[in-house]
Amino acid sequence: MGETDAERAEVIACMEPLLNALPGPESQLLRWADMQGRSMQAIADELGISLTAAKSRVQRARKEFMRVTQHCCAVTMDARGRVTQLTPRSAQRALECRSGCASNPKRRRF
Repeated sequence: MGETDAERAEVIACMEPLLNALPGPESQLLRWADMQGRSMQAIADELGISLTAAKSRVQRARKEFMRVTQHCCAVTMDARGRVTQLTPRSAQRALECRSGCASNPKRRRF
């Protein structure tokens, strides 16, 4: 997620509305794992579940986040599966999304 502080801030600004579109528990898992960099073991301990269960929940939350993101934005990824660009989809779909990508009509490169 972004190599410099400025790039990281841009990615987080774009992700925030998309995260808010997820149910609370999924959103929180992604904040911990991907925005705060908490370890899977720390997440498991926080939730009082096994490490395997924590990994599974984070993976499901990531899939749901990607589904929401792809509904609102065309997603370009690099060979390692990292998002490199978000482009808002059609104006009609953008009205449904209320996301950072869709509410900003220009492309976002990361």
